[in-house]
Amino acid sequence: MTGRRTIMPKLTLGGLVTPARVIPRLKAHYKAQVIRDLALAASSMACLSENVVVGAMAACANSPSFGPARRVAIPHAMVAGIDKPLGIFARLHPAIEFNAVDDEPVDLVLLM
Repeated sequence: MTGRRTIMPKLTLGGLVTPARVIPRLKAHYKAQVIRDLALAASSMACLSENVVVGAMAACANSPSFGPARRVAIPHAMVAGIDKPLGIFARLHPAIEFNAVDDEPVDLVLLM
């Protein structure tokens, strides 16, 4: 096979999550509320319909990597209309059940 190989630009946490994309204290009582609140913030930042982002996140909500362990969750989805990675970081207060593999409550969430 011939042709050019596409090289992805290097992604850093600082490029993914800017200070404007940090929520220092998100009060939520359940997983779906956290995902919805962060998806709404992402839709605003990406200038997309709330329904598009919330729907994409809901479709991936039961992925085991959403709550990998150690009080951290990484909800993620591919969203039509977002052409480069976008991240939002939140600290939950209080920590909540997120169906993590270690059964610990989650207090740090990185939505991608």
